[in-house]
Amino acid sequence: MESGSQGAIAVEVRLPCQRNTCTGTLQAISREAISVRLNKESQLPRLAPNMPVELYIQAREAAYRINAAVQERHNDVLIVRLVAPPQVADRRSARRYRVNLPVQITLNNVADGGRYRQQDARAVDISRTGMRLLLHTSVEAGQMLQLEFTLLDVEQPIRATAKVRHVRPHGEGQWMAGVKFTEMARVDAAWLARLFP
Repeated sequence: MESGSQGAIAVEVRLPCQRNTCTGTLQAISREAISVRLNKESQLPRLAPNMPVELYIQAREAAYRINAAVQERHNDVLIVRLVAPPQVADRRSARRYRVNLPVQITLNNVADGGRYRQQDARAVDISRTGMRLLLHTSVEAGQMLQLEFTLLDVEQPIRATAKVRHVRPHGEGQWMAGVKFTEMARVDAAWLARLFP
């Protein structure tokens, strides 16, 4: 984890021992402090200076858990100071399996007046809870995608809604994005769980 521009790295902010949580993107990071731009829909109770918080940051292939304390908040920007070194936290609830799987993606292009557009992508790994996608168009952390893919040449494709958890450039004109399934037919979820326990 380094200082400087981090791109669209997703951050989850939690209050210890509570279910309250919000999401945002990493703005800046140093050895002393972290700046997070909170998503507009995120809602946390008033964050007073020195209030303890936990941050979960997905950076490249590793996830980090950070104990911090609120330094200040300006509208949607939260600045916290580190109270302990970052710890690697493998928060995946399911094993990943390497695949080379075509995926059809439909996304809402907000910048283009909310028009929906489709693109072809490729899943490079999958679990019962999500997948890692190789894309030819950038997406943003927190963005919702509609996915359609087929497993084992079954005629009926699996359709799912997924949320982008993190994204990073991957060579020229390509991006790698980790997505988490948020909606899926019960029969498809059972099929995934059977194939990828």
